[in-house]
Amino acid sequence: MTDKSNKNPEYDKSLESESEFSEFKGIPLILPDDFNTPRDLDERIILEMSKLGEELDEKNKKREERKAHAMRFVVRFTAAAAILAMFVMITPLRNYVVSASNDVKSWIKDISSENNRKIEDSMSKENNDNRFENYYIISDKDFKGGIAYGDTLCIVPNGGEKDSVPIIEKSRLVTNTGDEQGRDYFHVWISDSNRIWISVERRVQRHAHLKVEIYYEDGTWYSREWDLITNLPEVRFSSVTPNGAAYEKAYAGEVFEPNYYVVVCDEHNNVRNVNYLKGTSRIKWSTTDESIATVDGNGVITCISPGYTIIKADTGLGNVNILNVKVLPPASNQTSSDSE
Repeated sequence: MTDKSNKNPEYDKSLESESEFSEFKGIPLILPDDFNTPRDLDERIILEMSKLGEELDEKNKKREERKAHAMRFVVRFTAAAAILAMFVMITPLRNYVVSASNDVKSWIKDISSENNRKIEDSMSKENNDNRFENYYIISDKDFKGGIAYGDTLCIVPNGGEKDSVPIIEKSRLVTNTGDEQGRDYFHVWISDSNRIWISVERRVQRHAHLKVEIYYEDGTWYSREWDLITNLPEVRFSSVTPNGAAYEKAYAGEVFEPNYYVVVCDEHNNVRNVNYLKGTSRIKWSTTDESIATVDGNGVITCISPGYTIIKADTGLGNVNILNVKVLPPASNQTSSDSE
């Protein structure tokens, strides 16, 4: 039988170095063997833990905003220096060549070709290499129009039924919806292997409409439309208390994966896409107390000893949701008297 309390030393080390809760550690909670509190007390404890988690999140969010502000200043300063350096480099060419410089044209062409090559490689049938940082494959039936900014989706039309059929014509149209100028922030193209690619620039939250049409050599055609919503992805846990806090109860020694789903919502908090991030490394998991329960990179929780802890699921840029976990004494302690 596998020892449930074994922990990966490397993983423990990374958690210690990255833990944002180390300054809040207190005296461990020692509970009796028959530890099991009433439901109303459970909910009071969970509510307080939720409030604590929100306060910690707010503090960390402000810290991240200060870091982001400093980073933006550095980026702008660096960009200004780079533009100045480029101006100094190009100016001699303009001084000694009266007509348009072929050297400069060739230099610009080389840069453009290098950037385009990444797109051409990703669109090639023979090359399945992925050049994007956050890249997810999803079927057209599953895609409802929500995508996290900074990501690239590869949408498979009709379950890939037409992959081997040559394409005669393909078109895509991205238009604005409402007053928001969002069209230019969505980059959409169709590969010869019948894939629809959507990429979104980082730190841009916009809304646009996408229409795609593909005409095949066998006389058939494909047409779909989506409202493109760009927002932060969010983890939502299935088990909640009446006050709305996510809550799980388990026994020491138990290993389980909580029921959750990942959504992208529009500006009215309506769900537009579900689970295209689930199971990926995009979600960063952590626990407030490793002596009570640990969590691995896939969200699998291992209960260590009786008590309460908070499991956090971070999908980036401070977008954190929490699961309150109550760990009871080992199940064998609860059932031994019944078996007698």
